[in-house]
Amino acid sequence: MKRNLLLIFALILMKNVSAQWQTIYKDSAHYQFNTVYFLNNDTGFVGGYDFTSNNNGVIFRTKDGGQTWDTTKLDEIIICVQFINDSFGFCGGDGGADYLTTDVGDTWQVRGFSTTLSDHSSIYFLNPSNGYRSTMQSWIQKTIDTGMTWQNIFNSTGGSFFPGTSRMVFTDSLHGYLAQSRFGQAPNGIKSITKTSDGGTTWTDLNIPTYFYPYSCFFFDSISGFAVGKYGAISKTSDGGQNWTTPFSISNYVLYDIAFVNDTIGYIVGGFNQYDTTSIRKGIIFQTINGGVTWQVMDSSYYDGLIKLHFPSDSVGYAVGFNGIILKITNANSVFTSIEPISFLNKDFTIYPNPASEILNVKNAKTENITIANYLGEVMLSQKVIHNRINISFLNTGIYFLKAGSEVLRFVKQ
Repeated sequence: MKRNLLLIFALILMKNVSAQWQTIYKDSAHYQFNTVYFLNNDTGFVGGYDFTSNNNGVIFRTKDGGQTWDTTKLDEIIICVQFINDSFGFCGGDGGADYLTTDVGDTWQVRGFSTTLSDHSSIYFLNPSNGYRSTMQSWIQKTIDTGMTWQNIFNSTGGSFFPGTSRMVFTDSLHGYLAQSRFGQAPNGIKSITKTSDGGTTWTDLNIPTYFYPYSCFFFDSISGFAVGKYGAISKTSDGGQNWTTPFSISNYVLYDIAFVNDTIGYIVGGFNQYDTTSIRKGIIFQTINGGVTWQVMDSSYYDGLIKLHFPSDSVGYAVGFNGIILKITNANSVFTSIEPISFLNKDFTIYPNPASEILNVKNAKTENITIANYLGEVMLSQKVIHNRINISFLNTGIYFLKAGSEVLRFVKQ
């Protein structure tokens, strides 16, 4: 039954034969990867740690688009990496440590530690001297001396945790955003999206939906962007973060990162890893081709969670995660035609209301036997419909598919 459902849902969910993420590196016996940054389509860096070597940090570097890699071992776990130009870059994370390279990663120099020893999970430099980073303990810190010293400048209501549940972005020299949430480690359940409009001199926590826990964000410009996070939730702003849409869940899995390659095509990576409050391990990639209005599963075949994305161009992208995996796509900007949910022979077959929270009504189905599955094809319910009504109150918020005979309809559980 599940194999048949997976076949049907694969047709529904647009599993592209031409747009595929390829595994270009994998070493599950040694590494966990937390961050990725590429200077161009060929030269890039992946950061993480070697769990067979006292959890020492590691930076992977490629100059040929991931065909070959060299490695540099560092003392601390690497959670974030960013380059300012073709040679000048920073990485850091565990224990408040930062490392600087001025020679495209040939060597990495230890920089100063924070005034209070703090792990940090995101970093952004506006120029070689001035940069910002977020600590897992809620502070935004600033350096004006190329990372030699850091000062606390704003105490956010949010926080983050391993493997890096935050993302700091600047859309220009003035406007920046930080999305972060903290689960599984005390203080548990803290969250925020924080904004600066003066180049980082001052920061303000924005009002965000009550049950929205953002792990990352992407902004097209200073006013329009998305945030993603726990419970598979996505929220959008069109006014610089003053208002956010009601979070919509596209999956039960955690969404760790989001990026767009143009106004219409975007990607999300996520899943479950050892730091999430579950024993399940799964990595998943979503794609949108309509500016984030709807999202489809591209690939859910990965054993462990995917953490970060980076697109050095509109066609080439890289993703990294647990299980020592590095992925690559080379035609990310291609537009594909989604296969709609079934070419219905029975056009009178309907379900309502949609979205629904407790009861789903079924009308004109050819059979009383129905199956409900989630986005991954996992069967949530299989039963005979009584009085054309189905109790779906037990389902988690998200997108599901109801199959009656050969016909399938999609619905949203609120």
